[in-house]
Amino acid sequence: MTDKLIITSADGTKHAFNEMGIKSLRRICKESPELLKGASVEDIVVGKGAAAFMIYGGVVKVYAGVLSKGAKEMFAAANVEVSCGSEVEKIINREGCKQCGIESLLVDTMSVSECVRRISEHFNDQWSL
Repeated sequence: MTDKLIITSADGTKHAFNEMGIKSLRRICKESPELLKGASVEDIVVGKGAAAFMIYGGVVKVYAGVLSKGAKEMFAAANVEVSCGSEVEKIINREGCKQCGIESLLVDTMSVSECVRRISEHFNDQWSL
């Protein structure tokens, strides 16, 4: 997978995105939520934050190169079909030295709405819901 995020919409149209982290998912949920409804998604790394926005958007199937245990549990609770290249306990930051900041924000919740709220509040930008 060369693109960071590939969404196959319910109508079969493919959309590719290359932004870092969950920026693409946040922007899509705000600007083009219809892309996610009934869609299949391929992403390089999926933690709880990405999972929350995918579930919020109505995704039905996910492939992650790397999937956190928490994201897997969230997908299972939402009846989203998920597969991955490898499963990890937690997502590590880009520097490889500690837990991803978004994962840290969400460590004590498995609620999709709470995850979306916390992430939106954290960024407080044009893509916040």
